[in-house]
Amino acid sequence: MAHRDKFGRPTFGRKWVRRDEPETAQKTLPITLPLALRREEDSFAIEDGARRVVATVDFENDPALRAQWRLFAEPEAREIAQLIARLLTDVESRPVGATIVPPENLNAENDE
Repeated sequence: MAHRDKFGRPTFGRKWVRRDEPETAQKTLPITLPLALRREEDSFAIEDGARRVVATVDFENDPALRAQWRLFAEPEAREIAQLIARLLTDVESRPVGATIVPPENLNAENDE
């Protein structure tokens, strides 16, 4: 009889092994701080301290092409790129084992 994983799929004789065990999980992101935002011709690139591109956010200023390709306008793309850089900076600077507060719990009633 074939082994099955937790979703019922056959594993062909191999037991299902979890890949993100605490001892093998990566503790930090493979980026170096500080992050920088660079505007290119049609995108914003987020670079780390070693000048490697971590992420890009594309935009289009022509409304017809933007609707056709489902791209962002330039101000929206800049805000999204800044948010990504801010979130990556927060994740990188957070100590290991720190808890993350879900966004739905962030309201004025919980602030004390």
